[in-house]
Amino acid sequence: MKLFLSLALLIALLAPAANAAEKSMVYIEYRFIAVNIKPGSFEASVRKLWRYTDSYARLEEAPNPQTGIHGLLIANAPNSYLINRHTKVARHVVDPGPTYNVVIPVFPSERTGKLKGLQMGRELAFFQANGAVQALDEPIDTAMCSVLRAKVEDSDIKLFLDKRSKQPRQVSLRNPRSEYAVRYALYRTDLPVDLSLFSVPKDVQVTRAN
Repeated sequence: MKLFLSLALLIALLAPAANAAEKSMVYIEYRFIAVNIKPGSFEASVRKLWRYTDSYARLEEAPNPQTGIHGLLIANAPNSYLINRHTKVARHVVDPGPTYNVVIPVFPSERTGKLKGLQMGRELAFFQANGAVQALDEPIDTAMCSVLRAKVEDSDIKLFLDKRSKQPRQVSLRNPRSEYAVRYALYRTDLPVDLSLFSVPKDVQVTRAN
């Protein structure tokens, strides 16, 4: 199983129009956890996500020494830019519509089925909409968490919510294809809106991909 897919597979533009009434941004630092991910590897590195409404997202990767790619995705619907910060070159993708929402899946390995709708920054709503039940509390690192469990198609998923902050600390997945978790090192929903984060840097050369 390849846990981390390219940024091109992390972004999809679909669903109804964004809710522009949101007053703050979401900011998340997270990493993938699985038995086959080696500590210190690119696959184990922390990724950073900013999102505002369903129209804007910025996703930063650590440099990958094996590929020479330092990935950055910027989305301001209907536009998406896949940027290599080493070469300062971006591929520009334009969604043809008719709707233009940005979707960042929690589990990029799940490219078909309902789990595509389990998004970063929208985790609790997905569990509530898919028949989640309360399970026994469990600790994540040093934080005690309440746990929601759900069965979605052939996948068993769990959401761990920090009992103090009420924010997600982990989402785990188990199905016949995969077994891994997304661990949140930081999860904020109160950042001031800064739309400059969703603009392509001026020193980046943009080429049209579609």
